[in-house]
Amino acid sequence: MSKEYFPKAVEEAIIEYNKTEDPEIRNRIYEEKIYYALFKLTQNLVHTFKFYNTDIENLEDLQHEVIVFLNDRLHMFNPKKSLFEKIDDLLGSDFQLYKDDFFKKEDIESEDITNFINNVRNDSLFDSLELEVKIEIEKLRLPKAFSYFGTIAKNYLILYNQKNYQKKVQSLPIDNIKENDSYENYYSSEDRDISKDKLSFFMDKFVDFCYDNLSTIFKDPIDLKVADAVLELLKQRNNLLNIKKKALYIYIRNMVDVKTPKITKVVTRLYDWIWWPNYISFLEEGFVNFKDYKYVSTKNGSTK
Repeated sequence: MSKEYFPKAVEEAIIEYNKTEDPEIRNRIYEEKIYYALFKLTQNLVHTFKFYNTDIENLEDLQHEVIVFLNDRLHMFNPKKSLFEKIDDLLGSDFQLYKDDFFKKEDIESEDITNFINNVRNDSLFDSLELEVKIEIEKLRLPKAFSYFGTIAKNYLILYNQKNYQKKVQSLPIDNIKENDSYENYYSSEDRDISKDKLSFFMDKFVDFCYDNLSTIFKDPIDLKVADAVLELLKQRNNLLNIKKKALYIYIRNMVDVKTPKITKVVTRLYDWIWWPNYISFLEEGFVNFKDYKYVSTKNGSTK
């Protein structure tokens, strides 16, 4: 299906678009070679996955919103950079000699990737890698524009659709909800599953607290964006239960365009400064009472 409206020529056009700074050339490339592919991509996603929970009457207006979202991220499509970052994430500081030689190449061909994989595989350090990492190394490829922007658009629509579904549910009259036996947000000590519902209840309070105090917890604008993305994922956690940690990090990188260490820094602060000490207190005392994050103890006993 992608070959019909998103051929390799579209990917080449996006790369060309990103290389030039001339606004006239960029506009011509976009209008002649890129726009239709993004329009068809978003159209197929909306109808294939039935993203119909929207407060917009015309679905083409929803498509327009997604296309604008993708337009703001066209500059982020850099196959070579994405491949190198993935290699760094997988291998860390190991295999540096092979990485240095590989990273020097101006143009990356399939043969170059195969040679790099073979060099890593034949090194004695390869046996010490985790099986999951070995599998990911064998699967290394240059990212394709169709998959890259398709994933970003789909994730955007999932979150958008979920938000609007929740709005519809919350706007229903209470009597109507009870009649349809759909009133599931009531938290009661008499009928809750202690371990599962306590965690879920605390998670909701944690997300609300962090949102209310985000600008106090984080001063750096990039940290704020990363934290906002993390909290949004936590809000949508019921839809993301089967997604692995690495996939979540990739998703956040797509949203904010930052490297993994920046995400780790933000997640660590949210967990060590706020989540851990207050969750332990909640389990011990039975109620949520978030303390000033500056003075809470971390899980290893130190203070911030």
